[in-house]
Amino acid sequence: GSMKLGWFGYKVNSNKFTLIPDATNINETIYGDPGTFEIGDISTKNLSINSGGTLNTNCGSITNVRNISGCSGIINVNASNYLNITGGSKISLVSDGEINIPNNIPITLGTSGTSIVEETSGNVRLTGSKNIRFLTQSSGSISVPIGTYFSFDGTSVGSQRISSNTTGDLVVTGNKNVYLTVTSGNFI
Repeated sequence: GSMKLGWFGYKVNSNKFTLIPDATNINETIYGDPGTFEIGDISTKNLSINSGGTLNTNCGSITNVRNISGCSGIINVNASNYLNITGGSKISLVSDGEINIPNNIPITLGTSGTSIVEETSGNVRLTGSKNIRFLTQSSGSISVPIGTYFSFDGTSVGSQRISSNTTGDLVVTGNKNVYLTVTSGNFI
């Protein structure tokens, strides 16, 4: 092949050291596209990647990072298979607004099939592989808005349900028999 001119030096117009593997020298001004070079270790205070550029660690690690800030306040983390986030003692998701998870994407708890998901219809489905328990702080409560009902027939129509109306009545609705059973004590 023909001879090529490679150049590595300080470019005054960019104030940067530059490698140009296929350079052209016109009146002692060097022209050409910046090239790629291989180096062992780099110790630097700042690392700047030009707009549209990529930092590729070739499946290596980025370690000892305190903060990662995104352009225009946005950071996208994309994984084609799994995205694992591991924390020593705690993982905090902090937002001044919302934390959004698309519908029909379950949040799975543990490995036995327990999950919570918003369905396309807007319903929230809580699935427990065994029992679902609601625990509150000492003297806490679970508040259900007036007019909301607990349905026991597996539908949103709730032909078998318990609800509270606007006058304060507790309403038990059933399309068959309603049994009130105590193992000891009385109904009062």
